Amino acid sequence: MAFSGTLSHVFAQDEKLPELSTFLAFIGVASSAIFLLRSLYRLALPKPFPGIPYNEASAHRLLGDVPDVISHIKNTDGTFITYLKDSMIKLNAPLIQVFIKPLSTPLLILADFREAHDLLITRKEFDRSPSLSDLVKGLVPEHHIHLPTEGGWRGQRRLVQDLMGPSFLHNVAGPVIYQRVELMIDLWYFKCRIAKGRPFQANEDINHVSLDAVLAFTYGEDFEHGMTKPNFEAVKSLDSKDIEKLGICTDPNIPMEFPEGKLDEVIQATVDLTETVGEIQGKPIPA
Repeated sequence: MAFSGTLSHVFAQDEKLPELSTFLAFIGVASSAIFLLRSLYRLALPKPFPGIPYNEASAHRLLGDVPDVISHIKNTDGTFITYLKDSMIKLNAPLIQVFIKPLSTPLLILADFREAHDLLITRKEFDRSPSLSDLVKGLVPEHHIHLPTEGGWRGQRRLVQDLMGPSFLHNVAGPVIYQRVELMIDLWYFKCRIAKGRPFQANEDINHVSLDAVLAFTYGEDFEHGMTKPNFEAVKSLDSKDIEKLGICTDPNIPMEFPEGKLDEVIQATVDLTETVGEIQGKPIPA
């Protein structure tokens, strides 16, 4: 009886061995998986460059500065650029690093003009940044403004180098710029008469005349389309009732808003496309 009891006990232990082996195997696999995930997590964390200020909290997040950028844009109606400015003020440094793209090197931001000029002009190690290409490549994919120096930039630059020569500036660009600026001054004259001492926004008029001048010396002085002329006609055609509506506001410090004329569809398309560059500039990653 004792011998048979011993055999039964041995057989029972043998039956439990597969279950124990499975359990141990599961523990081993789980431990390996946890160790691997933890290693991958630590590997994916931002790797700051030593000696350059950064947000400590961002260095311990997989998304780095992205949550802070989103919060900044949401709470302040700012952009990625304003976030960088605030970060530099907070860190009190002209050179900082931010972590925008996971599994990539930090983005270095330099806000010292002299140092930036020295790097871009006198140092061959630094060429045009890929971020500049991200900014304008969708609009002008073959323009030399974003091409590397050894990647076709020299050849394209030679094609347009005469546009900055004295002959072209004096005989072609100068006269049409003068004509367009004269029209802008006439526009301001009418605005001043209607505003009667109240301010008005003039910066957009300067942007408009700049585009008009470029179009004029690109396509010739007879090129009729532009932005200043439609706005001039819209303001000039205002009657007494329209002027009375513009002057309803009694606060003399609030700028008067003038109507704008309807643009040619090609000019409107040009404006829409150029505005997208400004929208992209305020984002950390191009859409």
